[in-house]
Amino acid sequence: MVERLSVMAWDSGAQPVLVLTKSDTTDDAGAQDTETAELLSPGIPVIPVSVLTGDGLDTLRSHLGPGTTAVMLGPSGAGKTSLLNTLEGTTEAVAAIGRAGGRHTTTTRRLHLLASGGVLLDIPGIRSLEVAAGPEAVDDVFTDIATLAAHCRYGDCGHDGDGGCAVTDAVATGTLSPDRLATWRKLQGEIAYRRRREDPAEMADMRRQWKAVSKQARRNGRR
Repeated sequence: MVERLSVMAWDSGAQPVLVLTKSDTTDDAGAQDTETAELLSPGIPVIPVSVLTGDGLDTLRSHLGPGTTAVMLGPSGAGKTSLLNTLEGTTEAVAAIGRAGGRHTTTTRRLHLLASGGVLLDIPGIRSLEVAAGPEAVDDVFTDIATLAAHCRYGDCGHDGDGGCAVTDAVATGTLSPDRLATWRKLQGEIAYRRRREDPAEMADMRRQWKAVSKQARRNGRR
Protein backbone atom coordinates (compact mmCIF):
# COMPACT_ATOMS: atom_id res chain seq x y z
CA MET A 1 0.00 0.00 0.00
CA VAL A 2 2.93 2.38 0.63
CA GLU A 3 3.96 2.12 -3.01
CA ARG A 4 0.39 2.38 -4.30
CA LEU A 5 -0.40 5.47 -2.24
CA SER A 6 2.89 7.06 -3.31
CA VAL A 7 2.07 6.51 -6.98
CA MET A 8 -1.40 8.02 -6.54
CA ALA A 9 -0.03 11.03 -4.66
CA TRP A 10 2.64 11.85 -7.23
CA ASP A 11 0.13 11.46 -10.06
CA SER A 12 -2.28 13.90 -8.37
CA GLY A 13 0.38 16.58 -8.16
CA ALA A 14 0.46 16.48 -4.35
CA GLN A 15 3.62 16.27 -2.26
CA PRO A 16 3.43 12.95 -0.37
CA VAL A 17 4.79 12.58 3.15
CA LEU A 18 4.96 9.08 4.62
CA VAL A 19 4.12 9.03 8.33
CA LEU A 20 4.93 5.87 10.27
CA THR A 21 2.68 5.92 13.33
CA LYS A 22 3.18 4.08 16.63
CA SER A 23 6.97 4.25 16.55
CA ASP A 24 6.90 3.66 20.31
CA THR A 25 5.93 0.03 19.66
CA THR A 26 9.38 -0.71 18.15
CA ASP A 27 12.70 -1.20 19.91
CA ASP A 28 14.52 1.35 17.73
CA ALA A 29 11.87 4.10 17.58
CA GLY A 30 10.98 3.05 14.07
CA ALA A 31 14.49 3.36 12.62
CA GLN A 32 14.40 0.04 10.78
CA ASP A 33 10.89 0.66 9.47
CA THR A 34 11.97 4.12 8.32
CA GLU A 35 14.89 2.65 6.37
CA THR A 36 12.59 0.11 4.71
CA ALA A 37 10.02 2.79 3.86
CA GLU A 38 12.68 5.04 2.31
CA LEU A 39 13.64 2.20 -0.02
CA LEU A 40 9.99 1.73 -1.02
CA SER A 41 9.35 5.43 -1.64
CA PRO A 42 12.47 7.26 -2.87
CA GLY A 43 12.25 11.04 -2.62
CA ILE A 44 9.38 11.03 -0.12
CA PRO A 45 9.97 12.35 3.43
CA VAL A 46 9.49 9.52 5.95
CA ILE A 47 8.55 10.56 9.49
CA PRO A 48 8.21 8.04 12.35
CA VAL A 49 5.87 9.47 15.00
CA SER A 50 4.36 8.47 18.33
CA VAL A 51 1.30 10.07 19.89
CA LEU A 52 2.41 8.68 23.27
CA THR A 53 5.97 10.01 23.36
CA GLY A 54 5.56 12.96 21.00
CA ASP A 55 8.46 11.83 18.82
CA GLY A 56 8.27 13.18 15.27
CA LEU A 57 5.26 15.43 15.85
CA ASP A 58 7.16 18.71 15.44
CA THR A 59 8.67 17.43 12.19
CA LEU A 60 5.21 16.52 10.94
CA ARG A 61 3.84 19.93 11.93
CA SER A 62 6.49 21.56 9.76
CA HIS A 63 4.73 20.03 6.72
CA LEU A 64 1.34 21.45 7.75
CA GLY A 65 2.04 25.16 7.54
CA PRO A 66 -0.27 28.05 6.55
CA GLY A 67 -2.20 27.45 3.34
CA THR A 68 -1.48 23.70 3.33
CA THR A 69 -4.30 21.33 2.44
CA ALA A 70 -3.47 17.82 3.61
CA VAL A 71 -5.33 14.51 3.65
CA MET A 72 -4.53 11.44 5.75
CA LEU A 73 -4.62 8.20 3.77
CA GLY A 74 -4.02 4.77 5.23
CA PRO A 75 -5.64 1.56 6.49
CA SER A 76 -8.08 1.40 9.40
CA GLY A 77 -6.28 1.21 12.72
CA ALA A 78 -3.17 3.02 11.54
CA GLY A 79 -3.78 5.76 14.10
CA LYS A 80 -4.79 8.61 11.78
CA THR A 81 -7.47 10.06 14.05
CA SER A 82 -5.30 9.61 17.16
CA LEU A 83 -2.63 11.56 15.34
CA LEU A 84 -5.10 14.35 14.57
CA ASN A 85 -6.21 14.48 18.21
CA THR A 86 -2.62 14.77 19.41
CA LEU A 87 -1.61 17.37 16.84
CA GLU A 88 -4.61 19.63 17.43
CA GLY A 89 -6.04 18.69 20.81
CA THR A 90 -9.29 17.50 19.23
CA THR A 91 -11.41 14.73 20.69
CA GLU A 92 -12.45 12.72 17.65
CA ALA A 93 -13.53 9.16 18.49
CA VAL A 94 -10.94 6.39 18.29
CA ALA A 95 -11.08 2.67 19.05
CA ALA A 96 -8.66 -0.06 20.08
CA ILE A 97 -7.38 -2.48 17.45
CA GLY A 98 -9.25 -5.78 17.43
CA ARG A 99 -7.83 -9.22 16.72
CA ALA A 100 -9.01 -8.99 13.12
CA GLY A 101 -7.16 -5.68 12.60
CA GLY A 102 -8.31 -2.09 12.34
CA ARG A 103 -11.93 -1.00 12.49
CA HIS A 104 -13.60 1.92 10.72
CA THR A 105 -13.94 4.29 13.68
CA THR A 106 -13.94 7.25 11.28
CA THR A 107 -16.97 6.81 9.01
CA THR A 108 -17.25 10.25 7.41
CA ARG A 109 -14.90 12.75 5.84
CA ARG A 110 -14.17 15.76 8.02
CA LEU A 111 -12.07 18.81 7.25
CA HIS A 112 -10.23 20.23 10.26
CA LEU A 113 -8.76 23.72 10.49
CA LEU A 114 -5.27 23.46 11.96
CA ALA A 115 -3.71 25.90 14.41
CA SER A 116 -0.89 26.32 11.89
CA GLY A 117 -3.32 27.83 9.37
CA GLY A 118 -3.56 24.76 7.18
CA VAL A 119 -6.41 22.26 6.87
CA LEU A 120 -6.37 18.50 7.33
CA LEU A 121 -8.89 16.04 5.92
CA ASP A 122 -9.57 12.91 8.00
CA ILE A 123 -11.23 10.11 6.02
CA PRO A 124 -12.23 6.48 6.69
CA GLY A 125 -9.49 3.88 6.44
CA ILE A 126 -8.63 2.34 3.09
CA ARG A 127 -8.99 -1.43 2.80
CA SER A 128 -7.97 -1.76 -0.85
CA LEU A 129 -6.77 0.64 -3.51
CA GLU A 130 -7.08 0.48 -7.28
CA VAL A 131 -4.29 2.45 -8.89
CA ALA A 132 -5.67 5.27 -11.04
CA ALA A 133 -2.46 6.83 -12.31
CA GLY A 134 -0.15 6.95 -15.29
CA PRO A 135 3.14 5.13 -15.91
CA GLU A 136 5.04 8.35 -15.21
CA ALA A 137 3.85 8.33 -11.59
CA VAL A 138 5.09 4.74 -11.23
CA ASP A 139 8.51 5.84 -12.48
CA ASP A 140 8.52 8.58 -9.82
CA VAL A 141 8.15 5.95 -7.09
CA PHE A 142 10.25 3.22 -8.73
CA THR A 143 13.20 5.44 -9.61
CA ASP A 144 15.57 2.52 -9.07
CA ILE A 145 13.88 0.50 -11.80
CA ALA A 146 13.50 3.52 -14.10
CA THR A 147 17.25 4.21 -13.79
CA LEU A 148 18.15 0.62 -14.56
CA ALA A 149 15.71 0.54 -17.50
CA ALA A 150 17.74 3.23 -19.26
CA HIS A 151 20.47 0.60 -19.71
CA CYS A 152 18.22 -2.12 -21.20
CA ARG A 153 18.99 -3.20 -24.75
CA TYR A 154 15.48 -2.32 -25.97
CA GLY A 155 13.70 0.95 -25.31
CA ASP A 156 10.36 -0.83 -24.79
CA CYS A 157 11.78 -3.57 -22.56
CA GLY A 158 9.10 -5.17 -20.39
CA HIS A 159 11.63 -6.45 -17.82
CA ASP A 160 10.06 -9.89 -18.05
CA GLY A 161 12.57 -12.15 -19.74
CA ASP A 162 13.64 -9.82 -22.55
CA GLY A 163 17.23 -10.20 -23.70
CA GLY A 164 19.67 -7.57 -22.50
CA CYS A 165 17.39 -6.44 -19.66
CA ALA A 166 19.36 -4.46 -17.07
CA VAL A 167 16.49 -4.72 -14.56
CA THR A 168 16.28 -8.52 -14.49
CA ASP A 169 20.11 -8.65 -14.46
CA ALA A 170 20.02 -6.48 -11.31
CA VAL A 171 17.61 -8.92 -9.68
CA ALA A 172 19.86 -11.84 -10.63
CA THR A 173 22.90 -10.15 -9.07
CA GLY A 174 21.01 -9.12 -5.93
CA THR A 175 21.20 -5.36 -6.47
CA LEU A 176 17.43 -5.10 -6.94
CA SER A 177 14.84 -6.85 -4.78
CA PRO A 178 12.68 -9.35 -6.70
CA ASP A 179 9.70 -8.20 -4.59
CA ARG A 180 10.30 -4.66 -5.81
CA LEU A 181 10.19 -5.78 -9.44
CA ALA A 182 7.11 -7.94 -8.78
CA THR A 183 5.25 -4.93 -7.34
CA TRP A 184 6.30 -2.80 -10.33
CA ARG A 185 4.97 -5.42 -12.73
CA LYS A 186 1.69 -5.67 -10.84
CA LEU A 187 1.13 -1.92 -10.84
CA GLN A 188 1.99 -1.64 -14.53
CA GLY A 189 -0.46 -4.46 -15.26
CA GLU A 190 -3.23 -2.73 -13.32
CA ILE A 191 -2.60 0.57 -15.11
CA ALA A 192 -2.65 -1.18 -18.51
CA TYR A 193 -5.89 -2.98 -17.63
CA ARG A 194 -7.52 0.26 -16.51
CA ARG A 195 -6.45 1.98 -19.74
CA ARG A 196 -7.93 -0.85 -21.82
CA ARG A 197 -11.14 -0.81 -19.77
CA GLU A 198 -11.59 2.89 -20.48
CA ASP A 199 -10.75 2.51 -24.20
CA PRO A 200 -13.39 0.37 -26.01
CA ALA A 201 -11.23 -0.02 -29.11
CA GLU A 202 -8.23 -1.25 -27.13
CA MET A 203 -10.41 -3.60 -25.07
CA ALA A 204 -11.99 -5.02 -28.24
CA ASP A 205 -8.54 -5.59 -29.74
CA MET A 206 -7.44 -7.39 -26.57
CA ARG A 207 -10.52 -9.63 -26.72
CA ARG A 208 -9.71 -10.51 -30.35
CA GLN A 209 -6.18 -11.46 -29.36
CA TRP A 210 -7.37 -13.67 -26.50
CA LYS A 211 -9.97 -15.27 -28.75
CA ALA A 212 -7.30 -16.11 -31.32
CA VAL A 213 -5.03 -17.57 -28.62
CA SER A 214 -7.91 -19.63 -27.20
CA LYS A 215 -8.83 -20.97 -30.64
CA GLN A 216 -5.24 -21.98 -31.34
CA ALA A 217 -5.02 -23.73 -27.96
CA ARG A 218 -8.17 -25.77 -28.73
CA ARG A 219 -6.73 -26.77 -32.11
CA ASN A 220 -3.50 -27.91 -30.50
CA GLY A 221 -5.50 -29.90 -27.95
CA ARG A 222 -7.29 -31.86 -30.68
CA ARG A 223 -4.05 -32.91 -32.35
